[in-house]
Amino acid sequence: MTIIELMVAVAIIALLAVLAVPSFSEWIANSKVRSTAEEVANGLRMAQSEALRKSLPVAFVITASTPAANATPATTGGNWYVQELPLTGSGSTTSTMLQSSNYGSRNSVSVTASAAVVCFGSMGNQITVASASTLWSGAASCSPNSQTYNVTLSNATRSLRVALTAGGQIRLCDPSKTLGTTNPDGC
Repeated sequence: MTIIELMVAVAIIALLAVLAVPSFSEWIANSKVRSTAEEVANGLRMAQSEALRKSLPVAFVITASTPAANATPATTGGNWYVQELPLTGSGSTTSTMLQSSNYGSRNSVSVTASAAVVCFGSMGNQITVASASTLWSGAASCSPNSQTYNVTLSNATRSLRVALTAGGQIRLCDPSKTLGTTNPDGC
């Protein structure tokens, strides 16, 4: 092998690397969006299953601050936590934080929710909790409606949505597609 052949081989490898870098960074950004959307969906499932398991109301909360018990809910943030709520009529305002994640914030991924707090009852369905304002600063409360969590990243080519129905079904979908027989991953 001559030095000229070696230099041509190195030049070809360098050219291929330069062409691959934008695709690779796009793939990484889309992977961060996917991972964060799965984290949110798994957090919702965890809150739902803990409500079933403990027969107690459990809240799933999106927050922009550090996830901790009674952290301020926000409809836009990259963090979430699951918190057991005190029973209605018990007079207690203490609750236990069960799990939290700051995965979205660590990866600069934004989560925009239609509601900052979702509460699940002992049957695994969404419930109304009007007195949740005693736990969080602000007037956060729960009402059983369909909720959406849009997960985006500025340099990603794809965003995802976590959809929660009023009955408690949790689904990950692509908001740029319409749900149908040809697009089962659409919203």
